[in-house]
Amino acid sequence: MKEAISDSIMTAMACKMVNGAWNGGHDVSGHAFMLVLASAFLVFELLGSTVSVDEKNDAGDATDDGARAEIPVNESGQSPAAKLSRNFVWAVAGLCWWMLLMTGIWFHTFLEKASGLLIALAAVYAIYLLPRSSPSWRNVIGIPGR
Repeated sequence: MKEAISDSIMTAMACKMVNGAWNGGHDVSGHAFMLVLASAFLVFELLGSTVSVDEKNDAGDATDDGARAEIPVNESGQSPAAKLSRNFVWAVAGLCWWMLLMTGIWFHTFLEKASGLLIALAAVYAIYLLPRSSPSWRNVIGIPGR
């Protein structure tokens, strides 16, 4: 009877529920994938917004009558809200990397973590780096972060 049950089990979760031992298989680390992807998206979007703001400030914010609009800034040239937002994004990205370190220590095999990392890096490359060098791909997705 036990042999017949083990032959019909198709998932690791079902195997554990009947006190079985799951052997073999490959489970891509979703933790590594999502943490690398999330932190990369945050950082690339932050860097893109920083470049956009700097370009806008260099061009000057002229009003209809030609006068420059004044935006309250501190001595570093940033508004307090922009500085707070930027620091918050860096803190969340740092937390993602800390969680990635903890995932690397406690969960999955090396190959599973490496495959999650490689898939995430391939996605980041396809979304943020490839459009800058491939006009046909740029026409499909644009240039994110700008």
